[in-house]
Amino acid sequence: DAGDQNRYTNWGASDVIELLRAYVENPAVFTDDTNIPESGNGVADLLDEAKWELDWMARMQQSSGSVLSIAGHAGASPPSTDTSPCRYGPASTSATLTSAAAFAYASIVFGTASGAATAYPGYAAGLKTRAQNAWTWAVANPSVKFFNAQNGVGSGEQEVSDATSLLQKKLQAAVFLFELTGTATHQAFFDGSDSSLLSSFDPFHMEPIDTALEYARTKGATASVAQTITSGFKSNVEGANYFGVLSSKKGAYPSYLQTYTWGSNQTQAGQGNMFADVAAFGIDAAASAQATTYAERYVHYFNGVNPIQLVYLSNMGAFGAESSVTRFFHTWFAHGSDWDAAGVSKYGPPPGYLTGGPNPAYTWDSCCPSNCSGNSCGAAQLSPPTGQPDQKSYRDFNDSWPLDSWQITEPDDGYQAQYVRLLSKFVQ
Repeated sequence: DAGDQNRYTNWGASDVIELLRAYVENPAVFTDDTNIPESGNGVADLLDEAKWELDWMARMQQSSGSVLSIAGHAGASPPSTDTSPCRYGPASTSATLTSAAAFAYASIVFGTASGAATAYPGYAAGLKTRAQNAWTWAVANPSVKFFNAQNGVGSGEQEVSDATSLLQKKLQAAVFLFELTGTATHQAFFDGSDSSLLSSFDPFHMEPIDTALEYARTKGATASVAQTITSGFKSNVEGANYFGVLSSKKGAYPSYLQTYTWGSNQTQAGQGNMFADVAAFGIDAAASAQATTYAERYVHYFNGVNPIQLVYLSNMGAFGAESSVTRFFHTWFAHGSDWDAAGVSKYGPPPGYLTGGPNPAYTWDSCCPSNCSGNSCGAAQLSPPTGQPDQKSYRDFNDSWPLDSWQITEPDDGYQAQYVRLLSKFVQ
């Protein structure tokens, strides 16, 4: 998932959806020759990668239609040396709804993508059945939760804790199922829900935005609802807080971000994708060029147009980067392993992974500086990332506990999915 080797259904399904969006929005740039095992099968390698995750999710789905929430792994470097047992979390409503959305959208994409029907006969139809079964179980079981972190399974907490987030997942599943099947029940559920839940423009949470826009362009969508969505998106993204800020060149760098938190690079990519949505969803033809220009600025940010002049992608020296991330936090590419730091360890980390980014809230473990086992903290917190302006709150390190570098340099799958989708807009 991130720095760990656990597999979380909610997050994995969301990442699949994001990668499928990238493919749908610019399929020509995704080739079949990137040297993965499936290369040359007539299907874009991005879809083969998405299928790998979808197949795992299918194994997590039970005969009832429900989907297990997490597979917990101890992890090792390399992962093939991990012989400990897996621990599974039970099915939850949220995991099942997010899976229903991913299965439904994947059925649409695999049902139309070049070469998919030949390479994977019957696959799209099977995904459709899985999506419908998941929806049926979730409707019948609307409030089943499993908080894995509280129960000692995995690391991060995949469960949604509030009713609004759960409703957004159900709305997302309803939209893709409506697009896939045309079923009036799914349309009625979306139309009858509080549209304000999908109209906030928060680059920290792109799924609700894209869910609403997906409905608005779906054949047969209620015209008045679709108009409300598109006009609301247009007025917000082209208003003072977004177009206005970038056109005024607020800040020293062109990719303005309101707040820097843990995972700020994902937020950067999310905001870039929000601007790109103006063109991708056909919101405003007159503003598409300007919106695309703004989206591109966020790509430049990742490529070194930032205060520390660092390419936030790992080990990119062989691809022309003068200064790129040399290491990131992960139990595979760990401190002291063969995959530690580029130019220092035997291999260095794999190239092209986006790290979490500046995080002014970074702190070492609470046992520091003097009460940790082994006393490996040092006399004071590392600076950087502490004691710096927000955009400079970054350090190229991968130390584990108690320095907890994952707050800065973990390579969360969600970061990669958002970045791939944004970058794909600018590949020729």
